[in-house]
Amino acid sequence: MLSQHHEFCANSGTSMLFGWFSLSKMAGDTTTAAAFAAMQQAAHLGNHQQRKQVLQGDNYQLLVAQPDLLTVAGDSLFAIAQQADRMTLAFGRLDDVPELIAEFGLDATLLASDADVLLAAYLAYGERIKQRLSGDWLVLDIHADSCVVLQCHQGYSSCYYQQQGDRLWFASRLPVLLAAATRPLRPNWHEISSFMLAWHQGSENQQAYITQYADIYRVPCGQQLRFDATGLHRQRYFWPLQEVHPTPPASQPEAVAEVERLLTKAVSSRLTFRSKVASMLSGGFDSSTVTVYAAALKNPAQKELPTYSHVPAHPEFAVKSAHEVGNEKPLIDDVIAMTPGLAPHFVNSAQRSTFASMQQTWQILGQPIHAGINSYWLLDIFERSTQDGNGVLLSGEMGNPTTSFAGNMYQRTFMQLYRQRGLLRTIKHKIVTPYLQNPWQRLKKRLGIYPAHFFEFGYIQPALCRQLDLRSRMKQLDFVQGIRIAPTSSQAMMYNTLFAGDHPRGQMGAEFSEYFGFLFSDPYSYRPLQQYLLSVPNEFFFDDAGKPKAIIRLLMKDRLPPSILNAQAKGRQSGDIGKRLEADFPAMEQLLSRAKHSPTVQQALCLDKLTADFERLRDAPTEQRRLYLCHAVTRAMMLIMFLMQFDEAAQPH
Repeated sequence: MLSQHHEFCANSGTSMLFGWFSLSKMAGDTTTAAAFAAMQQAAHLGNHQQRKQVLQGDNYQLLVAQPDLLTVAGDSLFAIAQQADRMTLAFGRLDDVPELIAEFGLDATLLASDADVLLAAYLAYGERIKQRLSGDWLVLDIHADSCVVLQCHQGYSSCYYQQQGDRLWFASRLPVLLAAATRPLRPNWHEISSFMLAWHQGSENQQAYITQYADIYRVPCGQQLRFDATGLHRQRYFWPLQEVHPTPPASQPEAVAEVERLLTKAVSSRLTFRSKVASMLSGGFDSSTVTVYAAALKNPAQKELPTYSHVPAHPEFAVKSAHEVGNEKPLIDDVIAMTPGLAPHFVNSAQRSTFASMQQTWQILGQPIHAGINSYWLLDIFERSTQDGNGVLLSGEMGNPTTSFAGNMYQRTFMQLYRQRGLLRTIKHKIVTPYLQNPWQRLKKRLGIYPAHFFEFGYIQPALCRQLDLRSRMKQLDFVQGIRIAPTSSQAMMYNTLFAGDHPRGQMGAEFSEYFGFLFSDPYSYRPLQQYLLSVPNEFFFDDAGKPKAIIRLLMKDRLPPSILNAQAKGRQSGDIGKRLEADFPAMEQLLSRAKHSPTVQQALCLDKLTADFERLRDAPTEQRRLYLCHAVTRAMMLIMFLMQFDEAAQPH
């Protein structure tokens, strides 16, 4: 039999695993040993990983670790079972643990952690448990002739892999995997063009396993990977629209009461750690709701709940309009004043470079991200929270398509809108926006007239556009984007926003938490909560006056301040980015100069167009720097950083 090796590092929350696996019984060779050592070095285990264990058998060598913030407190995120011809590892955190123990008939006296419960259930029932579990978890099961990776449905987990000839490598973070590479890296132009065209297009096309590197893939949430003598097999086991709660609520009050119950369980399941728990707080519905619940439900031994909020270093330049608020501190102050038991921390990132933070982010994640412009304040909060000794950091980023879902305005009848919102708004929502405004904007994007969001399309080299047939892909993407605004069901809108293929924020949360050494978790990823909300009729998301987000407004009445309950504008954490970038313009100009000597960048980007846009951004008065232009230029800058590594990899050594 052909010898095949597997190098992997799988992560759930903050547990890390890497090593190699072979279908034939062999102790490994010098190449495998060198790769294992390189992955250890790239993982930076010495920084904040304390509990670690090396496991070895006839056909595998593994290292599993978790950070000291949780270890010192007595929390465990992994459990191991070794037999003569089998080794099974379970990672992460589970929801509804008491119910699971009773349902699976497990002996609670033998189970000290969620990972113990996960391991015991898997050993007893095998892969069938994947349809039942909710949480942030991953299972790795190695037999003499196979290796299986099970990924949670929507949690904060990541697992990358690459096959090189007779070898297959795995890694929880791309930099760890890339350290073991034995041949030059190559860009995946299709995925890179998707990055430039729109928001995680690969996920919407059910291609969430693709990365921006050729031949390097990941196991998305809700999928499993199996390797045996017949090859590699990916299988998606979780389809949310097939698992909608079977009994829709009969009334809006019933829906609010059930969401209250489920959200309470979701937050409580994340407060069972002995480690200190903290929460991010932005001043919007989602993070404010999580913070209010966590403050009320936290362990009494923890007297206060630390909160971390970004505020602009230059509030006088923060964007402010009827639709956007760049300085959310007044809203945050209102939440703090109304919620007892909080220990607020404000971070303005005044000393942190936006440009350097983008560079650090792509190095942590191994590839650029769409929201790279937010890197500076995210990294600042993560570092501050870790320094303060918080082992768990709560987030509310998935709340927008769940509890605070705004409903589908376009699905409502003409008469409903007319009675509640008046004639002009009815015409806007039923005719102008879906049938005139959005098609016109998409046409302007294609013609290059309207730069917002699809602005980067103008940066791609025409030859690459033709090679990848990007015009056809653009039409397909326009159709997918249109699902969000066309008169379809609210269920389809929620599914498209939250579940389409995979949600990239969960993956990024897992990798950031692994790097900084804490557990990052979002109560809105609670599976029963998502399934229930998919069953809620569209009309229940509107109040009697026709205002959207009715469920969250009713749920948090008297618990959130009026400034948030009645808010119409969306918060922008990077609202002063136009001013912040002034300090980074010299570094950005230097990067553009270097890019002109990069064959890979030249193959991908029209640098003349990008340079012109950069100069337009740099030379504009601070108050006139448009946010979309800041996003477009900085995203292209992050891509340049990423592409230039391929030139370095191609150089002879």
